[in-house]
Amino acid sequence: MAIAVAMLAKHTSTPADCYFCVWEGWGGLETHGAARINLPEREAFLFRGPALDLLHWDQALDPPDSGGLPIPSFVWPADRAWCIANDVDPHFATIGASSSAIQDVLADRRVDTVIDDPDSPQPWYSH
Repeated sequence: MAIAVAMLAKHTSTPADCYFCVWEGWGGLETHGAARINLPEREAFLFRGPALDLLHWDQALDPPDSGGLPIPSFVWPADRAWCIANDVDPHFATIGASSSAIQDVLADRRVDTVIDDPDSPQPWYSH
């Protein structure tokens, strides 16, 4: 997800002002100064910072060997140019963005991506 967010940061006018919504069920997030928010069916914590912060989340919790912050359920910039939805249960994330932003993500071979067509079955676990 961090690679995709880093690419998408080029497609927003607010790359230094992004939101990271993390499901509270992962635990250990109460002491990090994030706002607690209510989502349908989920409680969450809302973090705010630069898009590129996600590249360093593995180092964001104390003690350092705790594994860092969990992957966010949602990430979006303040200008709402794009959004990544990554619920805790599905095995994939969905990106809503401009065509040029989506093409950049699709072109990067470091990220396993497919076109998300709402009229087609969603991707399933690999065998």
